[in-house]
Amino acid sequence: MSEPTVENAPEIHHYVLRLDGEEIGHINYRDHGDRRVILHTKVDDAHTGHGYGTTLIAAALDDIRAQGKRVVTLCPMAAAYVIKHRDYDDIVDPPHVLEG
Repeated sequence: MSEPTVENAPEIHHYVLRLDGEEIGHINYRDHGDRRVILHTKVDDAHTGHGYGTTLIAAALDDIRAQGKRVVTLCPMAAAYVIKHRDYDDIVDPPHVLEG
């Protein structure tokens, strides 16, 4: 078994997690100005418990940072991740910035 890979698929607003070429998870997002809003994170049931969700979220956050964007985590799984991993504080905005 190979290492998982994550790629951005902007045409469908997803970060796609693949293992041995098979899609096993994704993050659904939308862009709102210079912010990328993470809406939902999903890892297939057959692949849970192996840290793939963490791999997916970290790769998405690293890509968001590399693009010079900020992030809003509406997804509970992504929100829990950024609370535990404070090294992303420089790019994380609270959800209320979407109002108005």
